[in-house]
Amino acid sequence: MIASLVLGAALLAQPATSDLRTDFVSLCVETRAQPDAVRRVLLQQRGWEPEAGAEGLTIWRRTTHEQVQTLTLGRRDVGGAPKDICSVQLAPGDSALMDGFPTGLGAVTGAVNAEANLYFVATSGEAVTAGDFDYVVFSHDEDVTTLILLHPVR
Repeated sequence: MIASLVLGAALLAQPATSDLRTDFVSLCVETRAQPDAVRRVLLQQRGWEPEAGAEGLTIWRRTTHEQVQTLTLGRRDVGGAPKDICSVQLAPGDSALMDGFPTGLGAVTGAVNAEANLYFVATSGEAVTAGDFDYVVFSHDEDVTTLILLHPVR
């Protein structure tokens, strides 16, 4: 009985299994990169540890199954306009996580420039028509897979 309790406690202490796309959707897409909303999601997930950020960026990291996930949150000028930015990185990278991208990121997704891996995600077709959508960029090399959400500051 004691061995079962110790094993159960050890399993609870480990970070939950997840994948990059699922984490990106819950942390960045569904929150639209809003810091308070991202922090609420982080509190629900296990294993994220804050790290020192540079130049107004907030960074959290966690290790799951010998992979390191890094969440970065902040605001930057992109294309001459301010954007709230939320990114999730996985190292070492896994290109299979990008199969079918951007399907599954939101209710409405589409390519802005597929060759540059630039897409949009929105809650509805009406939101797209109204210009209320976010940009998503992904990149992958053998070391790192990265998903970035750019939410225009209005």
